Amino acid sequence: MGKNIFAEENKSSRLSMRLYTELSVFSLQQYYEMIDEYGLAQTWDKLLSIILKYCTARLNGSLLKFDNLSELYEIGLAYSNKIEKKDLGKYYTPKDVASVMAELLLENEVKYLADVGCGTGNLIVQVIEQVLKQDLFDILSFIKKGKLFLYDLDKTALKICVTKISLLVGEDVSEYINIYKGNFLSENISLPKGVSVITNPPYNVVKKLEESWRYSEVMKESMELYAGFIDKILDYCNHAVIVCPQSFLVADKFSKLREKLGAGFSGEVFSFDNVPGTLFNGRKHGIFNTNNANGVRASITNLKRANAGFRLSHLIRFKTGQRKVVLNLEFLRSKLGNIMQDLSLPIKAFKELEPLVAEVLKSEHLYLSDLIEEFTSLQDTNLKLYISSSARYFVVASTKELDRSGQFTIYAKDKQSFNLLYALLNSSYAYMWWRFLDGGILFAKRYLDKTPFCKSLLSLNGYFEDKVNKMIMSENNYLSYKMNAGKAQESIKFPEEYRFELNSILFSQYAKQMKLLHNNYEVT
Repeated sequence: MGKNIFAEENKSSRLSMRLYTELSVFSLQQYYEMIDEYGLAQTWDKLLSIILKYCTARLNGSLLKFDNLSELYEIGLAYSNKIEKKDLGKYYTPKDVASVMAELLLENEVKYLADVGCGTGNLIVQVIEQVLKQDLFDILSFIKKGKLFLYDLDKTALKICVTKISLLVGEDVSEYINIYKGNFLSENISLPKGVSVITNPPYNVVKKLEESWRYSEVMKESMELYAGFIDKILDYCNHAVIVCPQSFLVADKFSKLREKLGAGFSGEVFSFDNVPGTLFNGRKHGIFNTNNANGVRASITNLKRANAGFRLSHLIRFKTGQRKVVLNLEFLRSKLGNIMQDLSLPIKAFKELEPLVAEVLKSEHLYLSDLIEEFTSLQDTNLKLYISSSARYFVVASTKELDRSGQFTIYAKDKQSFNLLYALLNSSYAYMWWRFLDGGILFAKRYLDKTPFCKSLLSLNGYFEDKVNKMIMSENNYLSYKMNAGKAQESIKFPEEYRFELNSILFSQYAKQMKLLHNNYEVT
């Protein structure tokens, strides 16, 4: 039977008082010294045995308080073996992210509960805290019936996770929890059927598939750990909440994963940009550079077994000061599109611009590649455009070659095509499709090529030709410079009203809504 860990033991003993005193002033320096002397695993064995036996609320003002344990372990892992930290591909889940995920998970009936890649338990702790706070069901009885499952490769992290759960429920429940130490992809590790899963899977490229792993088409195509984890979870779960890179919505190598999701599941996908704020809140320890921000463009996927499709948010941008407002389920759901998608071609559109996207795709449409001359012998230098591959907040196209790294050139097929290309690239339109279909680091030519547009735009040439000519004549007036890697990168920053004028001519019904694309924060 589990023991009550809040029982007053050795209340008057000098040992107990000394431990309380020492742990209340425990410092990072002492932590590092312990790791140097005992190693990380033994250090945590010692800390956990003391914390579990003597300390709970008394440590709230110290480094060893409950909410610090997970990040303290991350710091220790980075200190002791940053190579291992990097190879594991594991990232700390901030409490506000974990809270939203737990709220999503608990909207459904929970028969069995699993945290896959649980680490030190930030996700499962939030689930249990919300169950306790809302009195949703008897969590202690649930655990004692063997319905809680934890999976991780890291034995010490699992111990921390189990200790935190015991502290939460007020009883040592380690003997009742189903604990699986090992690689989740191994054939001999499985989940119970009908399980509810919450997970922040490891993000890492797989160089070689291990013989003991469960092979799948998804894994062989993607060669990404997180895709393999999701694929295996889908075989068992009734519903799951997953935080992972949003690249599974973007890259071709995840097509089989998207196909599997679209065929058997429905739900919601909330995607986040990594500027100006990041979903992971700058929590990254032990990586080989001086930048401590976790720059993953992350997504939170809420799915359940059905085939009704998925609603997607746009690529959400928020300032650090907006975290509390943005990481709120009601707010996030207000940003979901209205169109149910099968994920064959995920479009992360602002819901205000979904009608424009639908209008283009349903119309007789062409692609920007149809306006570009690819045959060198037919290319006219008078119809040449330079495109910056950096597109953080807008796309730049110019007749002037810019003094910068990161640009490519295109040649229009004729003067009419040239004008339309210049207009669509310097308006919000090409940038819009890039944001909706990718939104990563670079605006590459392949994204330009596959940008669709209504064929009817060809007839508007006379309406925007004068504006294009004026912009070309003024390119030198709006040169701007930004330092990158010690070199000034030249760009052109036209006044915003130029872009709005082009939007008004080309897409009069949506010009106002297109302003949303260029914000570096969410309108709340």
